[in-house]
Amino acid sequence: MFKKIIFYCFAAFIFCISCANKQEPDFLLPEKQMVEILTDCYLVESSVRQEGTPLKVDEMKNYYQEVFKKHGVTEEQFNKSYDYYCHDLEKADKIYEKVLEKLYL
Repeated sequence: MFKKIIFYCFAAFIFCISCANKQEPDFLLPEKQMVEILTDCYLVESSVRQEGTPLKVDEMKNYYQEVFKKHGVTEEQFNKSYDYYCHDLEKADKIYEKVLEKLYL
């Protein structure tokens, strides 16, 4: 399970290397909130996968919608913020380090 999480984190970092935009847009979710949302997303994925039922994209989207609702954000806000942070390797690394710390507690 944790190997998959590490793999997803590594894949995200590879994606993040592409470019760097230093101006923070107004829509940007704070790093702390991104850590909380990503942690919950990974926990949901892990929980669903442990049930052994094959995952359908629509079903996972519903789970993610519940996570976004819990944190008071929309999918669009999250996706835009995620894309922004993925273009700044240092910030993405910092966020994922905190996510991993929370997952291993």
